[in-house]
Amino acid sequence: MTLSLHAAAILFAVALASAVTQGFTGFGFGLMGMAFCTWLLGPQDANVLWTVLAVLLTTLMWFRLRRHARTRLAVYLTAGSILGLPVGLWILANAGEQLLSRLVGAVVLAFASYSLVNPRFKRRSICAAWALPAGAAGGMVSGATSMGGPAAVIFLLILGLDKDETRGTLSCYFTLMIVCKLAMMAGWHGLLRTDHLLWAALLAPSALAGLAVGMYAARFFSSETMRKIICAFLLLPGALLLLR
Repeated sequence: MTLSLHAAAILFAVALASAVTQGFTGFGFGLMGMAFCTWLLGPQDANVLWTVLAVLLTTLMWFRLRRHARTRLAVYLTAGSILGLPVGLWILANAGEQLLSRLVGAVVLAFASYSLVNPRFKRRSICAAWALPAGAAGGMVSGATSMGGPAAVIFLLILGLDKDETRGTLSCYFTLMIVCKLAMMAGWHGLLRTDHLLWAALLAPSALAGLAVGMYAARFFSSETMRKIICAFLLLPGALLLLR
């Protein structure tokens, strides 16, 4: 990947902002990163780069919130994602750039709109096995677009987990799922390259700083207002990608 100085500066800023979102809400790194970086890198390179970065951030969050994580739910979600990931990676490797950009835009718009409307689910006691189809949907979307969070987030909202349980469980799930995804990418010819690892190393300090800021802020503020602002902000790039 060859980027101008201006494009590289934007990439660092997006990594910082995406990581703040991840630390604050427990999700959103891939959603925000793909919404903006698809324009700079194209959907395939943006997906691979953000996946490499994401595994570092989610592992740190999981370690920090491990006492709150619902590990059984995360394992069910990951098992489902293993079924969906190959389908998503096949789409990533074979679909045209315009189709992938529109898919990214559709996912961004759908989740941002859902989050703004935000129906308040009553806590429901449902079988943990329902995490399997939620994980499969998330794995497929993650493979194709690096934005596998929405399906898992909606599932956990239905369960009515509190803020720390949600963030801890999502971090556990994302870490396990992304490790599986990277293993599949490494074995899929042409998807994971040395330059992706190099750029991830360059962006890591910015992303780690953003994660620290987001996690610190989450101690003092509810994520509800910030999440709505972020989702409103994502409507424009989502619409532009959909119409690309």
